[in-house]
Amino acid sequence: GRALDRPSRAEAEALGLRDGDLVARLVRVRTADAEPVAIERAVLPQAVLPDPGAVGDSLYAALDRIGRRPVSGTQRLRALPARAAEARLLSCEPGEPLLCVERRCFDARGSCVEFTETRYLGRAYDFVADLAP
Repeated sequence: GRALDRPSRAEAEALGLRDGDLVARLVRVRTADAEPVAIERAVLPQAVLPDPGAVGDSLYAALDRIGRRPVSGTQRLRALPARAAEARLLSCEPGEPLLCVERRCFDARGSCVEFTETRYLGRAYDFVADLAP
């Protein structure tokens, strides 16, 4: 789904919004080989994305077109049990472990332009991170 909405307290805090500010909310189910593997919930300030319907297949391509593409970010990873609604969307059992990745992204001006939470079906993903000294 794509809509303008009021942010939750956590979303408003993550995006640095003021009372009364709205957000563009995009919820997408990601698939691999036609099977659901992740639920992505992206929230952007309305000031950054006034029309969530203008986003095609790529949110970052849409942000690039308006000069607000993220250039840096912070991610938080944790495991959470699948809630009933998530289990239905991901064709898994409630309580099955999901890898939850929260991401805050900033544009070249240093403004937070995106707060995204993606819940990945744990059994469908293997994440690898290279670390440099």
